[in-house]
Amino acid sequence: MFYELRSLKQLMSTNAFINFLSKLPGLKILSFKKLYKNTGLKNILAGFGFLFELIKETILPSIFTALIFWRLFVRLGIDNISVKLLSYILIAVIASKISKPTFLIHNEDDYIFLNLFSINSRVYYLNKIFTNIVISILANFPATYYVFQDLGIALKLAVLNLASMLLVNMIYLTYIKKRETLPKSEIRALISALFVILGGLVIFFRVDLNLDDKILNILAIASAVISILGIAFILKYKNYPALKRITANSSGQVVKMSVSTAINEDSSKYLVSDAEEIQNFQNKYKDVDPAKYIDMAFFSRYRKVFIKNLRGNFSGSIAILIIYSIAIKIGIIKKPESFSEISGLAIAFAVGTGYSAALLQMCFRNVDRILLKNKILTEKGLYESLKYRIRMLIKSSFFDLLSVGLGFLILIFLNGLKFEPVEFARIMAAYLAMMASMGLVEIMVYYIFSPYSAELNVKSPAYKVVRFISGLVFALFILKNSNILNIEKYIYIAFGVTVLIFLFAKKYFIRTFRLRY
Repeated sequence: MFYELRSLKQLMSTNAFINFLSKLPGLKILSFKKLYKNTGLKNILAGFGFLFELIKETILPSIFTALIFWRLFVRLGIDNISVKLLSYILIAVIASKISKPTFLIHNEDDYIFLNLFSINSRVYYLNKIFTNIVISILANFPATYYVFQDLGIALKLAVLNLASMLLVNMIYLTYIKKRETLPKSEIRALISALFVILGGLVIFFRVDLNLDDKILNILAIASAVISILGIAFILKYKNYPALKRITANSSGQVVKMSVSTAINEDSSKYLVSDAEEIQNFQNKYKDVDPAKYIDMAFFSRYRKVFIKNLRGNFSGSIAILIIYSIAIKIGIIKKPESFSEISGLAIAFAVGTGYSAALLQMCFRNVDRILLKNKILTEKGLYESLKYRIRMLIKSSFFDLLSVGLGFLILIFLNGLKFEPVEFARIMAAYLAMMASMGLVEIMVYYIFSPYSAELNVKSPAYKVVRFISGLVFALFILKNSNILNIEKYIYIAFGVTVLIFLFAKKYFIRTFRLRY
């Protein structure tokens, strides 16, 4: 069933992409409509899409985990196997599982399969839980072997990993049975962070609990018993309809974010819109001027989400840079000679702000839906909507710039780096240019590709590829710490080109814009 569900998802994306290409004026002569009807070819494309997703979910996380822990242990000169094991168990085995149980992975698919395709909730979640467990083990086993260079240890940690996932699922499913809801994501993230901190303290203080082969064998046996009990519990569990109500609300307008974790299931309540609510809203404001309507629609329905995202970005950026400063202090990261050597972090943050820009377009997606339905999204109305979201991007960019600037200043003074005001101003200006470019790109993506569906999944294959590449760029600059001043002129050239493309493309937005359902 796992292959069928994933292949079906890829097939829908392929259909949407081919259908999009067939509507482009310059490509109609290429007969994409014939390609669209070629079921055999689409099945082949769906198969390749399935393999791509599988590789992305197994090989890439494995490489990332292996490199992080290997670099950490080598940089700090940790040879004690007991210290390595304890820190790895706390961070990679326990902490990584607490914040997101396997039934929440890819929860953006739940609405489609459980409501549109009416798949039995018990069958669906059992398939989802166990396939995600298998994928996680496949992703972690090579990384574990690479870090410890011992097949026996890798196998035992795989059993611990299995028990950890099953135990977390058992705890959350029991909680759902009693409370009809999940623990808040902030609480889950906090507990997960505490285990990460414990793992960090183990590394920093070289805590040695003498985890020899005997103790590791006992842990593996206990984990095997927990795994058996966990499998039995999950198979006997009967409250999967309640889980469906949480992760796949039947209203048809519940946000299932697949682009960013900036909005989670706790925030989705601000974006829920049942049919009656939408109709009442339309009737109340159908005769107002589009500009006023946009203002009322956005702030009455999405202001809380937008403000929460700004606060999260503000505190998150500062927190990340403080943690980075501490990592330099304790020797995990080599201390730079000047601030410009690590200014490449600004590129990573700028790529990250693209998610905020995407969030803004998602909020506007349902505002525009009502404009279209009431036939008031004329060219003038579209430009009013466009101007409004540009103003919102400017506001959010100001807060992002402020948070990153403060974070960098904290990093400079905590580590005793030389502060050069002119250099700092140049780096911040380049950062602002990158943020502006990302924001304009997101707006163009919204109007040209229209990637967001009614439940705010990303259904544009082209946009998924762009997002995947931007994530790789983020990781690359985090690892390389490139000097942003070395590519300063290219950043401004890219910004100028983006502005020119935007000014040219906006004339065609009224033709290309549509909504996915």
